[in-house]
Amino acid sequence: MKQTAFNIAKLTKITTQVFIEQNIDPIKFPKLSRSDDNVWSKISENYFGIKSHANALIIFTWYRRNTQNFAKNVEIEIENSLKADPLKCDTENFENIEIIFTKSDFNRFKVSGTERKRLLVDFEEAINIKLSQQGFNCYFRNNYNWFKKENDSKKKEIWSGLYTCIEPSCSNFIKTSILDRNKENITVFVLYSGINDHEKINKKLRVSGIERKKLGIRLKADGVLNTLYEMNYNKSSKVQLKTLQKIKNELDNKFRLSRDLIFDLKATKILSENIGISTNSEFKGFVHNICLDPYGFLLMSDIQVIFKN
Repeated sequence: MKQTAFNIAKLTKITTQVFIEQNIDPIKFPKLSRSDDNVWSKISENYFGIKSHANALIIFTWYRRNTQNFAKNVEIEIENSLKADPLKCDTENFENIEIIFTKSDFNRFKVSGTERKRLLVDFEEAINIKLSQQGFNCYFRNNYNWFKKENDSKKKEIWSGLYTCIEPSCSNFIKTSILDRNKENITVFVLYSGINDHEKINKKLRVSGIERKKLGIRLKADGVLNTLYEMNYNKSSKVQLKTLQKIKNELDNKFRLSRDLIFDLKATKILSENIGISTNSEFKGFVHNICLDPYGFLLMSDIQVIFKN
């Protein structure tokens, strides 16, 4: 496709809309993949009206190379849209609440970005849990959030964000801000726009951090199906079967030996069995005792380190 085939104004508008909807940093943009959920596939489909990986590749290449200032124009449009956010409206009738996090809990939240740092989805989930405990029926998804730049002396907030309810018929949103991050307790000031006039949204939360590690060990000990049945029986947090299988596989792969190391162990074992070592040798068959079991190998290595220390 020739470069002149693109309507750059239309392409910029569509890309800006998709980036804002999916909370994508225009500087740290995602790579292209063949997934239909990939952002570049979505932009291509919105522009051409059909799904095409070839078209998505062209758009991604244009953005990466900033052809005809495509990427720069998207950055400018996003900046302008943030300045014109709905919170610029009259907030006289809005309510304020304060959400408290301990400093240690807040520091555990993941931060993304280099030039413009922002909090990721684990903070979104945490603040929605606290809002739910305050009686909110909405689940608020992040539109944008940014930490203040170091050289910015005009803003009094060190961090601010905008979150909107995921219910299509709900127009509620919240504005969040943090004024000080150096105290023992971090206060998130929440300005919210309306009442909860729909049923409570019970969004499935991700299993992450320490809870994910604990669940992985439980899956390894009890099995995926047993764990799933027990969770359903006890009506605890629902996790899909595919997610449980993925968590178990993560634990398996973490302690799995590389294929090259397994081949080396096999070769060493065969040599030790057939090299003709005398019966008076002090060689005690260390490799034989491993039995090529990755967990046994790692456990034996840990024991050796403990004894040496």
